[in-house]
Amino acid sequence: MFYTVLTVIYIIMLVAIAAVIVWHIFETDSFTDKLIGAIMLVFLILRIFLIK
Repeated sequence: MFYTVLTVIYIIMLVAIAAVIVWHIFETDSFTDKLIGAIMLVFLILRIFLIK
């Protein structure tokens, strides 16, 4: 039960971070910032799938 609650909180935090990264990718004009954001997003999505 306790680990389930921690997992849900962890997934919510990762989704919030992913939302901020996506927002940053759309708001920035620099190509390098977009590239770094895309790489961060890929690693974050892989981390989310690693939980399951």
